[in-house]
Amino acid sequence: MKFKFLLFALLVMAICSCTQTSQTDLSKHNISGNIYSVSYKEYEANIVDGSIVPGELVRNSTTIYFDQDGMVLESNTHNRRGYLMNKSIYSYSDDLKIDKISAVTFRNGSSLDSYESTYSYKDNQLDIIKEYRNGELLMLKKHIYTDGELYKVSSYDKNDELIDYTEYKSYADNNPTEIVYVNNVEEKTTKIKYNNGLWVEMVITTPQDYSKISVERDKNGLPVKSSQCAFTVGEEYVFSPYYLGYKYEYDQNGNWIRRITTDITTDTPISITERNIEYYNL
Repeated sequence: MKFKFLLFALLVMAICSCTQTSQTDLSKHNISGNIYSVSYKEYEANIVDGSIVPGELVRNSTTIYFDQDGMVLESNTHNRRGYLMNKSIYSYSDDLKIDKISAVTFRNGSSLDSYESTYSYKDNQLDIIKEYRNGELLMLKKHIYTDGELYKVSSYDKNDELIDYTEYKSYADNNPTEIVYVNNVEEKTTKIKYNNGLWVEMVITTPQDYSKISVERDKNGLPVKSSQCAFTVGEEYVFSPYYLGYKYEYDQNGNWIRRITTDITTDTPISITERNIEYYNL
């Protein structure tokens, strides 16, 4: 059961990052200041002599480096044994649009594959993303806009065969409120509600399933509570609803450096996220 809570907690935080509209990569991480780097480590939470302490790492650790415009320069992922698994390098145009991401995967210190994503623009909007592995085209993503808003993203393989597509059906204050994803296996619809530009409720449906995730946020936009429930059509709960709480510790610059995730129902700590932040010396 604790493992399921961990997966849900990780899902909520991942969605919080990728759905937030922002001008720089710093704000995607809910961080501010002259940031040089930020490192994330997620541990299982244990109670020792009445104190909540980190246990084993529950996922790979990530370190992200930023330039002085707040854009990501490099991202490195290490496995739980400390070995480098992935290194990604980001480059930008003069107007800070992403131009290329180059990545290398590793195993036991030796490089395995190289990946590259290139970005092209039309009328100042993202048009085509091309993804390569070891120099060979893997996928191409085409973007279509309506009245200046993203309407559809279609993915094609190297033979120009359609893989999948995502349609953005509606918007509110420049935020997508209904998204439909379709591939040759499933169709999934996501409906999103926002408060002050940040999502607070997400309902995901397929022809067979229904899932609802809700988030309460503090004045800084950080999640402080979240819940999830899910159904299968024609049946009762697939699992009981999850209710999680999040408590933070901050550095002297007001950026959070430690987050404890707790099962609210039983008041049991689930995980500890430690965030090490380095600043530019200006």
